[in-house]
Amino acid sequence: MLYVEDNNELAELVRSCIEPKHTVHLAPDGETALRLLQSNTYDLVISDVMMPGIDGVELLHRSNQVLTTKVPFLFLTAKADDDSKMDALDEGALDYMKKPFDELELRRKIDNIIAFKDGLMARSSLLSTEEADLAARSALIADGLTTREVEVALLLGQGYSRKEIANRLGIALATTKRHVENIYEKLGVQDRFQLFVDYMGNQETRL
Repeated sequence: MLYVEDNNELAELVRSCIEPKHTVHLAPDGETALRLLQSNTYDLVISDVMMPGIDGVELLHRSNQVLTTKVPFLFLTAKADDDSKMDALDEGALDYMKKPFDELELRRKIDNIIAFKDGLMARSSLLSTEEADLAARSALIADGLTTREVEVALLLGQGYSRKEIANRLGIALATTKRHVENIYEKLGVQDRFQLFVDYMGNQETRL
């Protein structure tokens, strides 16, 4: 995985927390990170938000434009106001952590993201997209989601960002955000990882 951080001491601290379970490459800024992303394959990018030059959210935006395969992003930052968090999530970040961070919580979030990515790949290989979506759709409707909320939930579970969902469905971003909030509340899930596990991760057992 790739960790983007302009504070060398913190970068080494995070790397020591993650290794040896995962190999971690370091980038001191967004420009370096973008070059590394174009020449290497990573399971996950962990990035600060506030950096000189390309900030973390812009790095995510540019990586989505230039890479053929999207890479999951986890933001680890002291810039933890709601607007910054929403900007990151709208662009497609999978999670967000405040500094100072808890090492166990960081490892848990990393494991969740890797499991989510692996689960998407396994799901696509076990079932046709139509079969998997039909089973998930039936379960979501049974648990009280509207037709539109089901559409949003399925796209969330497939890894689409809020902006991408809004564009695909032809609805406003603010409307998409309200749908996401309603979905989490109705289903009693906290994030897309739990949504995936509960409704999409093991659909072969529901058919």
